[in-house]
Amino acid sequence: MALTLDALEGLPRAGFVAAASPLEAVAVRGVTVLVKRDDALTAGFGGTKMRKLDHLLAAPPWAGAASYASVGAVGSGHLVALIEAARMLGRRVDAHLFAEPVSEGVLDNLRYTVSGAAGLAYYGSRLELGVRHPALIFGARLGEAVVVPPGASCAEATVGVVRGALELAAQLRERGMEAPSAVYVAFGSGGTAAGLAVGLGLAGMRTQVRAVATVERVFSPAARLHALVEATRGALRAAGVPGVDDHPPVPLHIIRGQLGRAYGHPTRRSLAAVEEARALGLPMEPVYTGKAFAALLRELAAPPRNVDDTAPAAAPPVFWNTTRGRVPGPVAPDWEARLPRRLARALAPVNRGRRALLWGSAVTAAGAVVGWRAMGYARFAGWQGAVLGPREAEVLAAAAEALFPLAEDGVAAADVVRAVDRFLVSTTPAMKNDIHLMLGALEQLLPVVGLSLARFSRLPPPERLALLERLQDLPGEVAQVPRGVRDLCAMGHYQADSSWRAIGYTGPFMPRSPDMRPPHVAESWRAPPGKLPGSAR
Repeated sequence: MALTLDALEGLPRAGFVAAASPLEAVAVRGVTVLVKRDDALTAGFGGTKMRKLDHLLAAPPWAGAASYASVGAVGSGHLVALIEAARMLGRRVDAHLFAEPVSEGVLDNLRYTVSGAAGLAYYGSRLELGVRHPALIFGARLGEAVVVPPGASCAEATVGVVRGALELAAQLRERGMEAPSAVYVAFGSGGTAAGLAVGLGLAGMRTQVRAVATVERVFSPAARLHALVEATRGALRAAGVPGVDDHPPVPLHIIRGQLGRAYGHPTRRSLAAVEEARALGLPMEPVYTGKAFAALLRELAAPPRNVDDTAPAAAPPVFWNTTRGRVPGPVAPDWEARLPRRLARALAPVNRGRRALLWGSAVTAAGAVVGWRAMGYARFAGWQGAVLGPREAEVLAAAAEALFPLAEDGVAAADVVRAVDRFLVSTTPAMKNDIHLMLGALEQLLPVVGLSLARFSRLPPPERLALLERLQDLPGEVAQVPRGVRDLCAMGHYQADSSWRAIGYTGPFMPRSPDMRPPHVAESWRAPPGKLPGSAR
């Protein structure tokens, strides 16, 4: 017999999660998707982390600890949740931070972490942290503090997500629904995916968990995830929960390919997924939930083959939104003064004098090699653009190749350039001039920011993408260059029907004539030979 929430009532909890999070049906690209809104949990600032901490901090040795130590990236949502939970319990937290790319969301979390942590330490990488303090990863204590595992992912904490899975099963059955076709969730430290697999199995749901990897494979091996599943089942057995052996966990499938450059780096797909989710009223961020939602969007267009077609899938797929729903606060006015010196240096804006020196050197170097750098543009040798020259066409094509999976989407770089050139015909002279300056700067001057003497179009595609990402983090007008180039390339890319099919849109498409280039405005008003302007005579 399937288990219900009553089976876990005897387990100790801190009481953070008092009510079920909403289960909402939303229309995603014409398909109904159920969203488990853990972002709307009332505990702390929302998010599934509070489910884990609800059980973990009530279990020994954490229940009797005066202080905790844990690790996370500088924008860690786990550390935010732990510090908030510790505040409610009257405990202290020593936060150990490692580097990740900085965004506004990362800074929101960092401000609260720095304001609320009793102790702070910073490390340049996960490797450095692990070498210096392996107890933070593998140990039970660091000094007097009890260690909370990374992401609060251990058997004692994962029991909280098991409770969430039973909660989901109850909500589905209240609606007269059976098992969902699949449950999609971000896979970082693994606790949420493991807990869902165990809990949905206990609930008798014939479904599967599709865990979208948001960390590198070395940090997210399948063996570790399945070991956490078994450890969680063992913890439930030890706690006297009945029927654990009668209800095996549901299948777990790891989806890779959404990670991108590395942990903490948003991808083009995750950023687009976050924007699509926000339009549906769903808060997400691009490092975890954005990548998981991007995987769901991709599979809505092409359902995976390894879904159990024999399961009674009366319910649509479920997306488990693990993100926090509210901005952490309050923040100490002097939070910046509390930063470890090394972290403060890492976050400080580029020194103006150094930046001026770099720009001056770049201009000098560009002048010295201008002849050499102006040669070798053969790719668009026969180009006859209405606005863009052959060199600018090559720069734009190089950017499109870095930003979009053109081959995968069936789009040629030359087609992107032609579409942009057609668009620019109708723009103002001032805008055309800005485009010329932007492409020239990107090609000849801005690669020096990435410490490269090669011009942009000669860099390998991964280095082009890295440069564009680096430029958008710089202050002032420089950040407008990668954004402007991105927007132009996106406009050109999505002129191709195949690019829409690649994201699941199947039509209808507007018919196009063989030659889409509009006549020049002046030419369209020119009177035929022998006729007066504006007259048929």
